[in-house]
Amino acid sequence: MLPFVLILALVTGAPSFESIEATARATEENGMIEVSIDVVVADDSDPAPLVRLFRVTAPDLGEDDYQLTGTHTVLLRPGDFDRVYTLHVEAIDRDGNRGIGTTEITIHPR
Repeated sequence: MLPFVLILALVTGAPSFESIEATARATEENGMIEVSIDVVVADDSDPAPLVRLFRVTAPDLGEDDYQLTGTHTVLLRPGDFDRVYTLHVEAIDRDGNRGIGTTEITIHPR
């Protein structure tokens, strides 16, 4: 009788976002607005996936209009008119699966 090896692979999905909320917290000395995100993520294989902001987009966005300052914080510059920023968030579980979500926040002129 020949030996036999059974290999089982459990395929898991990417983390999913249950909610992403952005909140303006304070105005910095340089005039930028500190924004933080609160995120709720579900994942079938990792109870605590890595969650972080990784990108910011907005119409007419310049290099100096935002600064990622932490995994859940960013500084945003007010413009001459209301500007809607889109914050891009990723969640990566221990298996390397990646989920992406977005939320928007409007920053009013100062």
